[in-house]
Amino acid sequence: KKCMQAKNELAWFDLKQSENVDPCGGQWPEMQGATSVRFQNRTLVLTSSSYGAIAPSHLHLLETSADLGNGECPSQDRAKRQITFRLPPGLEDLHTERIASNGRSSLVWSLTEFGTRMVLSFSLSDIVDAMDESSSL
Repeated sequence: KKCMQAKNELAWFDLKQSENVDPCGGQWPEMQGATSVRFQNRTLVLTSSSYGAIAPSHLHLLETSADLGNGECPSQDRAKRQITFRLPPGLEDLHTERIASNGRSSLVWSLTEFGTRMVLSFSLSDIVDAMDESSSL
């Protein structure tokens, strides 16, 4: 068995041309969920990866220059900045929620699938700040 393969793909789906799905190619290994958000005039992509019931999951955050609105792929090699956080095993889908009209207050929600299921919430500004701090080191 080969582990850590980037066997999941992001794809932009055009409802008017449903037979033409254009995958972006392999992205993050064992990807479980993905979401994107415009935050502070930046385009951010978040993905979750889970490696089973024992190993820590990963939350990946990257800032991309890709034009997501026109179906450009937010690949890791096009990332301006990126960071990975280790989280409890079994991280699943992701959801972003804007909780203030100024765009500064947003949350990222997820849940775990193993053992005692947990619903997790993170401040988007906190994880973006961590990414910015790590890229300035």
